[in-house]
Amino acid sequence: MVNPGFVLRRWREQRGMTQEEVAKQAGIRQSSLSKLENGLTENPGFIYLARIVAVFGRSLDELAAECSDREEAALLLPAACAA
Repeated sequence: MVNPGFVLRRWREQRGMTQEEVAKQAGIRQSSLSKLENGLTENPGFIYLARIVAVFGRSLDELAAECSDREEAALLLPAACAA
């Protein structure tokens, strides 16, 4: 099972961005992003995730697709897990 925060961290690192840069562009606190990336945030909100993935020019569909567990992906975006 891949936590969405781990995927977001990978995307951030691939772009060479800091948590502070992503948080500022997404309009969230750096500490909130840190908790998400470290798996300490349960059930992050749809809009919260949408703001973060937008920083990377990605979609929630792409985030859900990168989660290896269909149940976890369904929590993010049910349409992404349709059989």
